[in-house]
Amino acid sequence: MRLSPAVAPVPPPATAGAAQAHRTMMRTGAVFRVVTVLHVAVSVVALAAGGRLRAPVLALAVAALVEGLVVIRVFLVARRPPQLFAAWDALFCSVALVVGALLGRGTGPDPWTFLFPYVTSSAILVGATFRRARYAAAATGTVVVAYLASVLLVRQDRGDAVDLDLITFAGVTAATWAVAREIRRWAAALDAATADAVARQAELSAEQERSRYVRELHDHVLQTLETLARGRFLADDRMRGHVARQAFRLRRLVEAGARPDADAGPAGLAEALAVVVEEHLDAGLSVDLQTGRLRHPVGPQVAGALAAAVGEALTNVRKHSGVERAVVQAVSTADEVTVSVLDRGAGFDPVAVPSGLGLRESVRGRVAEVGGSVRVDSAAGEGTCVVLTVPLRAAGDREAVA
Repeated sequence: MRLSPAVAPVPPPATAGAAQAHRTMMRTGAVFRVVTVLHVAVSVVALAAGGRLRAPVLALAVAALVEGLVVIRVFLVARRPPQLFAAWDALFCSVALVVGALLGRGTGPDPWTFLFPYVTSSAILVGATFRRARYAAAATGTVVVAYLASVLLVRQDRGDAVDLDLITFAGVTAATWAVAREIRRWAAALDAATADAVARQAELSAEQERSRYVRELHDHVLQTLETLARGRFLADDRMRGHVARQAFRLRRLVEAGARPDADAGPAGLAEALAVVVEEHLDAGLSVDLQTGRLRHPVGPQVAGALAAAVGEALTNVRKHSGVERAVVQAVSTADEVTVSVLDRGAGFDPVAVPSGLGLRESVRGRVAEVGGSVRVDSAAGEGTCVVLTVPLRAAGDREAVA
């Protein structure tokens, strides 16, 4: 038997959504700056073609072009929001506004025709970059102060629409910052959902892999062990008992879906019965334990009493039935728990044969102590079935579990 390891899917990075949101915002800011850089270049060409381009205005335009290209490069490659560079860009635009206002006095060309869109794109970069609103407001505030100083002190006769311009600076920054914040929130939610999906997929893959190994163990190893334990392939009775015990332990693990190294101690009725059954396997009795229908909690007092009673019943099977195999079945409901011990052995007449000390004290006595009852169905040559029933509510078992 050869088991090939399952190939697990490669999970996406835990911050893939945040990274994609960052790239989207930075590229958007770079695109706006590209548009304004082209606007500066076209404006310079138009001034030069009309013979109105002066050297100071050209120097200011070249400075804006160079700074704009650097900003584009930084925003395209930045892995984290370049906040310091966004602040620098706002400072550069503030200085450019003041210099442009000084150069635009008189009848010469007005650099503000290409500077105003350029500065507006700076507001977009600030809103997209800064996570804290007060930092974005401070960066844009630098531009607003420079704008007001230029309009009120230098460009007094230019007829600038101050109110609309201020609304543009503040509104663009605020709107961009709000959109960027929502994009980051969506990205964080996407990353959280992705991480949860990856975790669930990992759990599912592990469960599928465990189920595959359990099937292989059940179909091959367990069947072989049980065949050896029940047949006459092993002449040594002690070795056959050892194999039967190991087969029983393996079946418990397989049915529970547990890993071979998960070895928890007795806990509840199922484990208590398993311990008792394993003890009788050592004595050469093959026992089929069925606890799959135990769906309600059974407290330690009831579990101990039932396990002890089952142990005595199995001892009777081993001593008196003449067979080497028995079945123990446990079933629980909301009101009671029932455990039966069945063999296909010699049987007896319950009326003609009085109950021995083991059946009377170890079985009936223990079950009666927890408020239960015992029924024995048997006939000569027909085998024996001992049924142990304990009302859970009458025994106060629910309170014991809590």
